[in-house]
Order: sequence, then structure tokens, then C-alpha cells
Amino acid sequence: MNTHRRKHLKRGRAKQRPLLMPVDRDREQVKQIARELAQTIEPLLSDNCHSYRPGRNCDGARAQVATLEGPITALDIRNFFPSIDHQRLQRQLNRIDPEWWYRLWPWIPSSGLAMGVAFSPVLSNLYLHEIDQRFPNAVRYSDNIVVSGDPRPLIRQLGDLGLTVHKIEQPPTRWLGQPL
Repeated sequence: MNTHRRKHLKRGRAKQRPLLMPVDRDREQVKQIARELAQTIEPLLSDNCHSYRPGRNCDGARAQVATLEGPITALDIRNFFPSIDHQRLQRQLNRIDPEWWYRLWPWIPSSGLAMGVAFSPVLSNLYLHEIDQRFPNAVRYSDNIVVSGDPRPLIRQLGDLGLTVHKIEQPPTRWLGQPL
């Protein structure tokens, strides 16, 4: 039985971003699971993570960037959601409660995380939680990061998670659609 329906969201001129939406019969169940997961993971997250969290937003992320000292670099992770490694993510969830993976599994695609599923943003924050902890000199909103000082250790750590950076701006003039 199919648990997703595919939809494409226009992005830029020719690009389209695939979205996987839970089928109607599952939508409310997936939203409820996402709320419970967010309540479980939220207390663990770092203050320098601003995405998909209650009371946090782009404005707060930009305000925190303004407090960073020294030279800053903006990084953007390439194809973040589709690049998330299931085995790593499962290990992270198992540290919290092994039951989570089995509750989420019916709606997790064969690779990465599906954009359009209510719990994917929460899981993406968990996936980058280690980065947020190791780099207190960085501010993150989803797959957009601003780091003060040398960005190379952060880029290497992202590589260790199977992620690549496709855009580096030093010094950045804009971040999250606004001037810095």
C-alpha cells in the first residue's frame, strides 16, 4: 500500500523540488507523530539552531549572526534532505528511544528524508545536532549556516555526515534572503 503521493514544487527557473506527501488517510497520524517527536527532541537542541522550532525563526538567526565576532562565512548544504543518511539518523534516534525509528519508518523514503512530511524538519535538526554542539561559533537555519572563523573544520564535519557544501560566501552580504 502506498504511503506517499509525489508532488513537485517549482524552485527557481527550471528546477523542481520533489515533495512526498503522506496520503490523506495518514496525514493526521503523521502530524501527531511529528508533534510528539518535536516535544522529545526540542529540549536537546542547541541555541544556535533556529529552524523548525517554536519561538525561533530567520530573524532570530540573523540577530545571532550579528553577534558573531571575527570574519564570517555563509555555507549552504547541497541537497540536504535527500542526502541524510538513514543509518546515522537511526543511531541518533535510538539514543533517544529505539521505538521512534519504527514509528516513523512507514513514511521514510528509501533514501534521505522527504520534504513535505511533517516530521522531516524535526529529524533534520536532530541530524545536524552534533554540528550545532561542536561549533558554538556557528548559527544554523535548516541547511544554511554562518560560521565565524575558519569554516574548514565545519565543512569537514559536514563531509563526515555525508553532506557537501555547494555554496560558500565569504564574507556574506545576504543570508536567508536578507542583507547582513
